[in-house]
Parts: sequence; structure tokens; C-alpha cells
Amino acid sequence: MDVSEWRNRIVYEREQKDIFFKKNMQSPIPIEYRQQFEMLHYYPPDPNFRFDLKLHEHCDKKSMQIEDTKGNTGSFCNGANFNSRLKMKVVPSRLIKAILKKSDCLFLSGT
Repeated sequence: MDVSEWRNRIVYEREQKDIFFKKNMQSPIPIEYRQQFEMLHYYPPDPNFRFDLKLHEHCDKKSMQIEDTKGNTGSFCNGANFNSRLKMKVVPSRLIKAILKKSDCLFLSGT
């Protein structure tokens, strides 16, 4: 994806988030304040913070239990790893995916 497409995608996703906050019943904004909500204030998309990383997908995806901030435990699988560089240091990370949920969402977890 080129930089202009990347920038347009970020702008679109931010617009969708603002609509969600204003209109969705699961919005974190209390109902009585949603009408006056206009938008979040974002920094402009900066290509210096865009990373193209090589993803190393696991052949044997191991299941794990993870507790969320509300104390609920869910089943996830360790799906892939990738390395990034931050101030000349390699930072390993992993992507995990919820099991038994109808979702394509991946979660980023530091290792």
C-alpha cells in the first residue's frame, strides 16, 4: 500500500471511529453528551510512523488463556510474530487471535 492510500485509510478509519462514538450504543461517551460530540482531535498521519514488517506465521498455533481488564478469561491462539526496530533495538512482538469468536481481529502483544 502506498503512502497516500495508507493516509486515506487512516483518515477513513478515524471518521468511522467518530461516527461510532457519536451514534453507537456501545460508545464510551455517555448518551447525554453524544449530541454535542463532534470529533476526536488527531495528529496528522505521519509516514515516519508507518512500518512495513515481515510477519512470521506459526504453523502450530498454540492456545492460551488471557484475562482482560474486567477479569474475563478468553481463549486465544498465538498466530504470528514480527520484529520491529525502535532506536536501533529489535523489539519482538506477537499477534494473537481470539478463538471461538466470529472476528478477524488480531491483537498485538509485546513479548
